[in-house]
Amino acid sequence: MMELTYQNQMLLPASYTVLSEEEMTYIEGGAITVSNATAAVLNFAINFAVNTIKTLGQGAFNAAWNGMKEMHDDGLSITGSVKHYWGRQTPAGKAGTVVIGSFAAFYVYAQTMQIINTAVAIYQDIKAIYEQTKADKAAKEAAAAAIPNNTLAVA
Repeated sequence: MMELTYQNQMLLPASYTVLSEEEMTYIEGGAITVSNATAAVLNFAINFAVNTIKTLGQGAFNAAWNGMKEMHDDGLSITGSVKHYWGRQTPAGKAGTVVIGSFAAFYVYAQTMQIINTAVAIYQDIKAIYEQTKADKAAKEAAAAAIPNNTLAVA
């Protein structure tokens, strides 16, 4: 059996902090707790709202793009198409266009960010593969250089 003497200093991780019970209230979230069911409902509501806005934005963007394309095919310029569309709107229609246009802008922003993040992730993966290959090659060359050359010349 091993004897515990407690003569040595206890070593703790660098991120370890001794907290009193009162301080733990703030760390653990205090008196307000959210059940798993409430968290799931909240998560669903947030996802539903974001996906609804994204879907409305996609629809608004596609409708605007197709409308502009049809007007261009009919011989109107881009500015002429916008003037024609905007001029035929009522004030309520103009307000709706601005709201739906903001959904379309959010959709374009989300798609752009997704493309940028994907490109950055691909670049980082390729860079990591390159760095690992370079390190493997350097290690292989160092290992080969460390082996003594004890071959004898045959006459």
